[in-house]
Amino acid sequence: MALSANTGGRIVRFRLCPSRRTRTAACSAITGIRWRAAWRSSIRRNKLEKKRLAARCDDSARKVKTAHVPVVLDPMVSRSMLEHIFEGVNGDSVYRGASFLAGKLGEKIAGANVNVIDDGTMSGGFGTTPFDGEGIPTRRTVVIENGILKSYLLNTYTAKKLGMETTANASRGLAGTPGIGPGIIFWSRGRNRRSRLSRRSKTASM
Repeated sequence: MALSANTGGRIVRFRLCPSRRTRTAACSAITGIRWRAAWRSSIRRNKLEKKRLAARCDDSARKVKTAHVPVVLDPMVSRSMLEHIFEGVNGDSVYRGASFLAGKLGEKIAGANVNVIDDGTMSGGFGTTPFDGEGIPTRRTVVIENGILKSYLLNTYTAKKLGMETTANASRGLAGTPGIGPGIIFWSRGRNRRSRLSRRSKTASM
């Protein structure tokens, strides 16, 4: 059971589901010293797709010639890019002037097809909670819309520093003051599946 109370008079609690526990498997494919690929699978229940993960890793272990080709990003790479975006919109970095996105609200920072959303209310997600580390109800925040930076992710302290309102992204551990953490941050779904993107080019790098 998780319990939180704040000076605004809000007391909230919810039961932690055992399914929040995760299990992870990983594999790597290495060919010589110049090419390496790795995959990881994490789920909330006890059904790791270990055989499927190993087969994917085995199929990828081959050398490729140097070439100039389109790149289709794997979801794992996209996740890494999201981590950098989160650091850029982290209110703590923004108000200190340490973020590459500080002062860029309302500006175009990406292509028109780029949309990033942070949502702590999505059912069944790893970052789903009814409230943040300060007892504020979680919400859906549009971070980037059509390539335009729409919002930073803030707790009450950083929101006050920036003259804004909290986005309910306070995160805390067992001790210390609240930091900032994402709920579930993700790219909005595009129009094309990965298989279709691959077919659009005779040769592509995955």
